[in-house]
Amino acid sequence: MIVGFLGFGEAGSNIATGLKEEGISDIYAFDVLYSKEEFRDKLEEKAELAGTVFLEEAKEVVIKAHIIFLAVPANFAMDSTTNIVDSLSKGKIFVDVTTASPQEKKEISQLVVEKGASYVDSAMLGALPKYKHKVPMLISGNGCDQLIQDMKAFNMDLTKINEMPGAATSIKYIRSIVTKGLQALLVEALQTAQHFSVEDVVVDSIIESMDLPFEEIINRYVGSVIIHSNRRVHEMENVLYMLNQADLPSTMTEATMKKIHWLEQTNAKENLGGNMPKDWKYTIEHWGL
Repeated sequence: MIVGFLGFGEAGSNIATGLKEEGISDIYAFDVLYSKEEFRDKLEEKAELAGTVFLEEAKEVVIKAHIIFLAVPANFAMDSTTNIVDSLSKGKIFVDVTTASPQEKKEISQLVVEKGASYVDSAMLGALPKYKHKVPMLISGNGCDQLIQDMKAFNMDLTKINEMPGAATSIKYIRSIVTKGLQALLVEALQTAQHFSVEDVVVDSIIESMDLPFEEIINRYVGSVIIHSNRRVHEMENVLYMLNQADLPSTMTEATMKKIHWLEQTNAKENLGGNMPKDWKYTIEHWGL
């Protein structure tokens, strides 16, 4: 098995280190920063740990390797692919672990598949320094089955979604609406609680109200915000007024108010019969949004 990496930052170096520990001895990499003196020593340290050999050209990595991981920053994903696409050929698997958008991944996949190679869109859902190559990956694209087959012996955690490039990344993006949104909400709430010297009471109250299996929280919150949108938009208007009066940040509060106001203007409540739905699946099947 010969593995290559285009980009050797956190993703590339950690995956490579894990694969080396699994017994893969032929690992190659290209990183544009390797040509810059101020970055070379650090990259060489990573390469030594990962048993990886740096090559002078990205195309050399693609020619040598059977499985190629594209692990560059998202804004360089398309250019990096365009630069090497002529070196791809039938039998090679191009694994895109960047955070490029689903649409970009569809476009990259088209370039790869036109050369006879297979494409895999990969969305990593864990901490790379902790999990390395075993980081849970959702994958989609026409190369999924072959990648799973080839990497079975090396203990990668791969879950196929479907063969549509961009599908795996769309899941990561959608998750981020919740995970990053919740982070931002908590920061705004804690800033406000600290201002009023009620942080302990607020945190205890939130913990108590959310002390349920998370699916039950989804069932309750998604349904109730629709059924009670009229009352809740007025409540959020009052919250926003309080924050503005105290000259506190209100980005998330304002966004919440606007979203609930939008829900109030839809027919979602009527489509649900004006009653609290039994679960989130019933809600999204009937809300008509």
